[in-house]
Amino acid sequence: MNTFRNVLLGTAAAGLAAMAMSPANAAETTKTFKVSGWVNRVLAITDDGDNSYVDFADNKMAGSRFRMIGESKGGGLTVGARIELGLTRNQDKGQSNNSSNKVNSTNVTLGLLHRNAFVYFKSKKYGTLALGLQSTATDGTAEIDLSGTKTASYNTNVFPNNGYIFLQTGTKAGTSTSTTGPKVGKVFSGLDGNSRQDAIRYTTPSYKGFKIDVSTSQGGDAEAAIKYSGKFYNTKVAAALGFTNGEGTSTGGGNSYVGTVSALHASGLNATFSYGQQEMGSTTTATSNGIKDATNVFGKIGYQLKVFGAGKTSLSVSYQKTDNKNVSGDRAHKWGVEAVQKLDGYSTELIAAYTKMELSRTGTAYNDIDAGWVGARVKF
Repeated sequence: MNTFRNVLLGTAAAGLAAMAMSPANAAETTKTFKVSGWVNRVLAITDDGDNSYVDFADNKMAGSRFRMIGESKGGGLTVGARIELGLTRNQDKGQSNNSSNKVNSTNVTLGLLHRNAFVYFKSKKYGTLALGLQSTATDGTAEIDLSGTKTASYNTNVFPNNGYIFLQTGTKAGTSTSTTGPKVGKVFSGLDGNSRQDAIRYTTPSYKGFKIDVSTSQGGDAEAAIKYSGKFYNTKVAAALGFTNGEGTSTGGGNSYVGTVSALHASGLNATFSYGQQEMGSTTTATSNGIKDATNVFGKIGYQLKVFGAGKTSLSVSYQKTDNKNVSGDRAHKWGVEAVQKLDGYSTELIAAYTKMELSRTGTAYNDIDAGWVGARVKF
């Protein structure tokens, strides 16, 4: 895989050289600086089969954040820098049925999440080259979603607090048995790409809606994706196919593949489908005999309409099935209903969702988890 990584590095170097051939003088550039972001909070109620819990949480579906972008444009080239920080309070890192209904001191000290810190060179003719902490080429390839309800629930993130534990049937939360139970975020996964890493990334110019992303990350991982965005007749379509070689930094892990397509008809009817597969290697907690690759299937059907003058209403139902992610033989199922109401004049989305999660594991019975949440995302 070193050959693949070297090819990516060579591509990035060639792109930078091409962009540097026609620099503009300082007097010919236009400089801009923008600050934007949002706050996204929810009230979540969870039932683990033994007890119910209330969390006032940051919505992990699109966590609260703010960003700063500075750019200089001129001579067909844009040179820019982006810094983005996120809020981590009361996300899945601390809240669960063993810590809910109280202030979690660990979560309070987590502070700000470093989401982005990178520089980039962008040309309509040559594409974009970026260096620093950023989304890798495959980040988001499993999360394409034109339903309008992505803020409420989508593939990969099934729940605002993924730290909740599946209780063994007959046990109670807060006991030594429940503490060691599998977490929602461990058994469910959209098997998305390599998230955000310190990396170098190159994106080709768009051609008839298609573009190619390649990147290599700190530690040796390499990623590549082909993406599409366009319109057929009265239907908007977005799709991606991604490959990640995780042998560089994944402990015992291997390659992963994901493909997603989402379509939105002019009538408001929409559908999304995603399939992912990951070579687990020794990352699974099962024995070395009979280890299976992790797989994930996700589907969503939705409808958009305008009931109120304030903005669009989006409704959907979704289903997700993740196998073998935590232990070989695991079968995790989730279905849900979602609603998002836009308030266009206020740059706000009102969120409501309900989900039911089930886990099947050989030799152990677990309670289902039911959860519902309401909240709002306010952009600025």
